[in-house]
Amino acid sequence: MHVTTLILLRLVIFILIGVALLIAAVPLLVLLSLVQGGTGFGLCPDGITTCRNPYTAAPELTAGLTFALLAVVAAIRVLMRAARRVRSEEYRVVEGTPTADDVTPPPHSNDRTTR
Repeated sequence: MHVTTLILLRLVIFILIGVALLIAAVPLLVLLSLVQGGTGFGLCPDGITTCRNPYTAAPELTAGLTFALLAVVAAIRVLMRAARRVRSEEYRVVEGTPTADDVTPPPHSNDRTTR
């Protein structure tokens, strides 16, 4: 059960990392679209030469992308902690009295003394 949970958490983390990269790339994609004569994904419907957006369009876009990126990074952090907790539960040692197989002999000394 823990292995499938860990795999599922890692898959979701991988997907969220991809989403974070896409969010970070949006401004570059908008600029590339505008430079190539496009609409900038709807930012300037008639192209950059006749673009009449208010002064608040860029800060709104920046604030929205920043909030989305921070939310995705926070989700990645929470999921990484959950994955770490699941992994540590897999390796938890049950405390009890050690058996003869659990006890290891003390290491032998390799000290060589000369007189």
